[in-house]
Amino acid sequence: MNIKNSLSRQTGNAMVIALTLISVAAVVTLTSMRGSMLQEKMVANQNVKAISFMAAESGAASFTKWLKDPSTTWNSTGWQTTIPTTAAGAPNVGSKGYYWISPGDVSWGANSVTLKVRGYAKSDSSANANAKTTFQITLTKPTAGAGSGIYIGSGMISGGTMNLNGSKNINGSLYANGNINLNGNTTITNGTVNSHGIVNVNGVSGALINQGVPTISVPTIPPSFFSTMNTQADVRSCLLTLIGDQNGKIFYCSGNVTLIGSFSNATIVSTGDVSMNGSGTLGGSGKSSTAVTVAIVAGGNVNFNGATNNYSVVWTNGDYNH
Repeated sequence: MNIKNSLSRQTGNAMVIALTLISVAAVVTLTSMRGSMLQEKMVANQNVKAISFMAAESGAASFTKWLKDPSTTWNSTGWQTTIPTTAAGAPNVGSKGYYWISPGDVSWGANSVTLKVRGYAKSDSSANANAKTTFQITLTKPTAGAGSGIYIGSGMISGGTMNLNGSKNINGSLYANGNINLNGNTTITNGTVNSHGIVNVNGVSGALINQGVPTISVPTIPPSFFSTMNTQADVRSCLLTLIGDQNGKIFYCSGNVTLIGSFSNATIVSTGDVSMNGSGTLGGSGKSSTAVTVAIVAGGNVNFNGATNNYSVVWTNGDYNH
């Protein structure tokens, strides 16, 4: 038997098998590396796209906030003092997000404004972007529109019948899916009286009264809203005495709240009724002196007592009595 030749053949076969296994392992490794690199690129692309999207959203929110400020003048350039008009400058969303609105992309109409908000994800101050997102939005003028039957802007809205007693000066519009009864001297400023039913009022010009307008959906306050406000509350109490600027605090009551004092810049949330002996006033820290900065939210009724002027946004699932 030729033992030497047999061993040589076995050694050669082992080498072939080893080289084959190494080649397969190398191919698998390279494929895996390529796949990992591709996934990293995909994740990176998704990340920069998300940044540009969030930047565009932030720009749209900034313009909307400016437009809704009571001190804002319609068809003005005032937004340019707080919103960039080019992609240059420092990032305004994180370290790589930029939003901006070109003045040429803002088109004002009589009752609406259309604009483009651009969001960029960039790694430097150049005009080159890793990802771009553009929103085109249309916003309605935040004031009451006459004769349209649609409630827009400041004022009062009710899913049922609205009854207001005593002398009153109402700045804004009234809208009710039921009837509107205005008893006593009534002055309407910057608004109209709109009812799906019948309007009973003396001393108000017929040009400001719209009857038989279409009904609209009036949202109720969901339980989830109260849960959220509870977690975000600065103070939890059902007996509140508030004087002056409250610096944007949220006051939460699980039940009926009694509110005393004249104050501004606060949100009052009650799962039950709100009884207010006092008034909401205008302005507050960091706010326009003409801005309404008091919000009252109630799962039950809201009762304002006395003849004091009250500047408040009120949202209630029950009745409103003033």
